[in-house]
Amino acid sequence: MAELAAMRARGDVDQSEFEAARDKLRDRYGVADQASPDRPRVAASNKADGGKAQKLIAWIITGLIAYALLKACSTSDHRQAVDDVAVKKPDNGLQCFSAWDGSSRELVRMVTERLRDPDSFKHVETKTSEPKNGRRTVLMEYRAKNGFGGYNVGYATGEMNISTCAITDFSLVGQ
Repeated sequence: MAELAAMRARGDVDQSEFEAARDKLRDRYGVADQASPDRPRVAASNKADGGKAQKLIAWIITGLIAYALLKACSTSDHRQAVDDVAVKKPDNGLQCFSAWDGSSRELVRMVTERLRDPDSFKHVETKTSEPKNGRRTVLMEYRAKNGFGGYNVGYATGEMNISTCAITDFSLVGQ
């Protein structure tokens, strides 16, 4: 129907051809009656003054709510609570692991330094023990290219100091 109206507006069809095609479309597809290009659409009731006033009131209320929220969030009690949360660090060693894939950043660095092709490193999984005496045992599974260009699965293990995230007793297993 829209294409037909566009053709009428361009002058590709005259009024009688337009009406005949429109009637065929209505009969065949059940297209609802729409305003034709030569028949002006009837505008909805004019609420220009009422609509402007309602918009102004809505903007004023939105501004007041935003102001109240900003004022409530800027109190010193709230700022102190945010600062307390930001300063406190976990003491279980989980801060040493990547939130993205769970890998130990230090262990990944140590493994990639020892690979023939460091760019081929792909982390698979990292497992860790519960903290004991300020340390965690970390086991990481990874894939990397071998000397022939194929990928091998390897494992790296080490002891992690949970306060400094430093890895000690590092070893590569199963390369």
